[in-house]
Amino acid sequence: MSDTERIRWARALLFAGWIFVAAYLTLLVIQIRRASIITESRFEDGVWGQRIETVSFATRPQFVLVVVAATAAGVIGLLLVRNAGDPSELALSALVRVVGGMSLLIALLAIVGIIAIFFRSGDSVTDLETVMGRAGGMLIAIACLRLCTEAERSPDPHDRVAAPE
Repeated sequence: MSDTERIRWARALLFAGWIFVAAYLTLLVIQIRRASIITESRFEDGVWGQRIETVSFATRPQFVLVVVAATAAGVIGLLLVRNAGDPSELALSALVRVVGGMSLLIALLAIVGIIAIFFRSGDSVTDLETVMGRAGGMLIAIACLRLCTEAERSPDPHDRVAAPE
């Protein structure tokens, strides 16, 4: 693959990555909006318990998979142009940082959602399902955060493996 093709693909991945970020943020904004209009609760722990449950819905694995796509786009794009001297490297690095931050936010929201479950009494089967769903989303987010962190590391020239002779 030529340098021109790598840069072209990296720029396409940059665009796609930001679209994936925007897609997840729209879901998060919808959930925050839904939580903000809750005034009466059917939850044992009250309005705030239901609000936390509503916002933490965004941490379910099927929604967090959008962040996986953003992670892949950012990491692969960054690897394609690393040390190529193209300005898209800086933009891809910013994308990877944003996705890493979103992943951390998702993990924290999942933790808060799981903790909130223990403050209400109810159907233990439904609670287990909710805990497992939030835990699954949290694990996906942690994996994305790890990939983003590694992608942001500068390559160390001392880390090179010697070629077999």
